[in-house]
Amino acid sequence: RGENPNRDLWQYMVNIIPYYQQKFGINGARIDMGHALPSELTQAIIAKTRAGDRNFIFWSEEFDVKNTRAAKANGYDLVTGDLWQLYKKVGKKGFCRHLFTRVRTAERPLMGALELPDTPRAAWYHPEQTRLEFLVLLNYFLPEVVPLLNSGMELLEKQPMNLGLDNTAAGRFVLPATDPMYGKLAFFDRYQLHWLEEEQNFMVRLLQNAAALRRQFLHLLRKEFLLQDCGRFPRKALLYFAYWDDRRGELLLFVANRELTKRVKVTFSQLLPMKLWIKLGELTLVYAERQMGEEISSRRGKRWLAPGEVVIAVGNRRT
Repeated sequence: RGENPNRDLWQYMVNIIPYYQQKFGINGARIDMGHALPSELTQAIIAKTRAGDRNFIFWSEEFDVKNTRAAKANGYDLVTGDLWQLYKKVGKKGFCRHLFTRVRTAERPLMGALELPDTPRAAWYHPEQTRLEFLVLLNYFLPEVVPLLNSGMELLEKQPMNLGLDNTAAGRFVLPATDPMYGKLAFFDRYQLHWLEEEQNFMVRLLQNAAALRRQFLHLLRKEFLLQDCGRFPRKALLYFAYWDDRRGELLLFVANRELTKRVKVTFSQLLPMKLWIKLGELTLVYAERQMGEEISSRRGKRWLAPGEVVIAVGNRRT
């Protein structure tokens, strides 16, 4: 950082977002490398913009959760975080602990992203549909995490847009050599998405279901309601967490089989304290066997989860 701020440059930067706000009606912006700007400049940019729209959303390209306190102090609403990178370790030891440490300690909401414009594509890194389904649903149900749809992810696009994060020069050559888009990067080249691939129907339906379920239970997806999580659970094959709103008497339970090659048995009553189960009636499985529904299950019910299968259940206090 220099000793003498270039005030003319600062003033120019302060006016950039308000220009687009007034000219095009934008209601949010990501500040690239926002953590590298002087705090005084960041706060001036945010103050000038919010003078015209107090609900304007500011997103900081900050990857380290430890820096979310500074992002909060500067006025940001959310940060990029590094869930996109952590999701690549879903089958590794310590994944659950690292995941919930991040979401619990972040002082600003994290961006729930399976991919970013600068990273390898999710469909390339996670080629199995079961794994993708598991990660999409997990991403949509973490507390105070904002799901991100990077353009083309809904089409299972495999070609990256840029090589800026977690990639090499070889990463631009993931398509067949006969593909017209072979070796092209959307940030720099004339590029078109692969709109006509039939396999995309799987992803579109999955994202629609995940979004519908999230909207239905969004009021519960808060850290203060996060009752228990797999970071402290001995069944390593299971990833699970639960929300409980004692005032409303509502339970939301997320259970998934992290094993992508074998089934695992789950008994719902073993996942949460007995003092809570006593308050509840039957569970309703709103997502099971890869589809939405309303299957009734006893809390003592045993269930075999297929590789990567996700079960989302709700319960209510007995009346």
